[in-house]
Amino acid sequence: MTGWFSPAEIAAASAGELPTDADAMSRHAARNGWRRDRRLARIAGQGGGWEYHYTLAPVEVQARLMPAPAEAAAPAPSKPLWALFERLSKKAKDEAAARLSAVDQVESLSPPATRTTAVTIVAHERGVSTSTLFGWLKLAAGVDRADRLAALAPQHAGRTATAECDPRAWDFIVADWMRAAEPAFAPVYRRMQDAAAEHGWSPIPALKTLQRRLEKEIPKAARMAARQGPEALAKLYPAQERTRTHLGPLQAVTMDGHKIDVFVRLPDHKQPVRVMLVALQDLGTGLIVGWNLDLSENAESVRLAIADMVEHFGIPDEIYLDNGRAFASKDISGRQPSRYRFKVKDDEPMGVLTQLGIRTHWTKPYSGQSKPIERAFLDLVEEIARHPRCAGAYTGNSPEAKPHDYGSRAMPFAELEALVEREIERHNAREGRRGLGINGRSFVQVWNDKIAAGAMVRRGSEEQRRMLLLAAEAVTIRRDKPAIHFEGNRYWAEFLVEHAGEKVTVRFDPGALWAPLAVYGQDGRFLGTADCIEQTGFDDREAARTHGRTRAAWLKAQRQAAELHQRLSQDELLRLIPAPAPSEPEQPKVIKLAAVANGRGPAPQVTDFSSAFSAGFDRLGEVLPFQRAGDD
Repeated sequence: MTGWFSPAEIAAASAGELPTDADAMSRHAARNGWRRDRRLARIAGQGGGWEYHYTLAPVEVQARLMPAPAEAAAPAPSKPLWALFERLSKKAKDEAAARLSAVDQVESLSPPATRTTAVTIVAHERGVSTSTLFGWLKLAAGVDRADRLAALAPQHAGRTATAECDPRAWDFIVADWMRAAEPAFAPVYRRMQDAAAEHGWSPIPALKTLQRRLEKEIPKAARMAARQGPEALAKLYPAQERTRTHLGPLQAVTMDGHKIDVFVRLPDHKQPVRVMLVALQDLGTGLIVGWNLDLSENAESVRLAIADMVEHFGIPDEIYLDNGRAFASKDISGRQPSRYRFKVKDDEPMGVLTQLGIRTHWTKPYSGQSKPIERAFLDLVEEIARHPRCAGAYTGNSPEAKPHDYGSRAMPFAELEALVEREIERHNAREGRRGLGINGRSFVQVWNDKIAAGAMVRRGSEEQRRMLLLAAEAVTIRRDKPAIHFEGNRYWAEFLVEHAGEKVTVRFDPGALWAPLAVYGQDGRFLGTADCIEQTGFDDREAARTHGRTRAAWLKAQRQAAELHQRLSQDELLRLIPAPAPSEPEQPKVIKLAAVANGRGPAPQVTDFSSAFSAGFDRLGEVLPFQRAGDD
């Protein structure tokens, strides 16, 4: 199948989503702008009629035009891939993100461009060879989008040291390679070798070593600026946007926050407060798929709402957000190419949306049409804030609309949270919806019908859920007794001994602080989990004996490990140390005579050595009884 169909063929595949008559289908295509993009619309042969690419049709019609094999099923997440990815350094994770971005760009260009053309364009823009990019595409082939980041990660351990190189040779390499002619690295290396032989430069590492150092030390943007100049390839057209009624489950979701018009009582607040509901809505079905309550619309609340969606429904392909600080924070959308609130840097951390492979789209501020969830909030406001359980705590939806019992009570937070959960379930299950394509069903029924029709939903792996559900905090491992002291608890694991005194990041469940901590190094590498050491009573003798046996066994194991590494005894070590060779200090060739004062004044300053010597000798004869030669 080519993917191109006439209006008659499209009408025949329609079951009410589009006109079922060929002429009516042609008028529908013209009226809705199907012919504007000539990459998706064309004239069939000489004098032929219009043909349209199948992607212009609703998803249900697409499935009939281009049916998938009956045995196709949503691939399960690859747990081993994510387990390996979690242990990679930050540099390796960043490299995987760059590869994923290149693969996504190739797929966004083809069709309408051919695969080879798309690879050539992207490879040139990103400064890699086409063979390298084809290799990345091969790694991503057949892998679910949610697992592509882990599949594209470098699998080598990486280098921990840089080989020594003569600085003159390194300067030669940089100057020759960073030119507008864009020379290949191998000829540059050979020219440097000739120059090194001529001028005696040493040491000279291998070609691959210097090439890796060049890519490591010089930022990619600087390399492109020097070699390709300011006229590098411009950004290409974004992917086509489709109306929400054509989307399948979790193809796209939208997210926003709404402050509930109810006073809430919190233990750590003296005055009643209003809380923020952050929620996600599936655009294809209208279903509320995730939510969270917090004091404000912050990154933590956004993360937990996304975690709720991933835990109960799955991972979406795309998400539509406004440009608020909570959504545009680096923790949520870091490394997304179109995040405009903060400056995007090459070394910034990847946000949770980026790590999950969710493409982000930013909506216009104060635009309800861009965020259909705002329509859902109108229903929820009526159902939640004006519920009988909120009597006396309802604040009104504006300062001018306060009820007469305003401020008479504040609702406990747990009670409001339970009410929100029940009302969201009722909102999702309420029948009689009148939206286009819903036909009186509930949002849950629309979801179930699309799943039954073969729609695929991506599920999250255990590593992905842990990344979302656990909060993060930077701590320092104690140096003297290597353990982590956090929130009044003490956590320990054997691997902490190797990192005593280092700063690490721990991920934890705020509601279960006695659960093990997930510990990560400063470079983002997963180190392991540390268990909480429970405090026991002073008179708990069995606990004391158990702790003593465990401690003694661990100490014995460490002593045995030390003995395995110490292959020489102290006596053998001393015999290998050479004795120092005896040395005699040399006598000076010139002796300086010091002029001594006789107590009558300071020592005279000697300027003429011969005259001073004669004067001194005569003076000595006046003091000592001796005769000079020739005296009587």
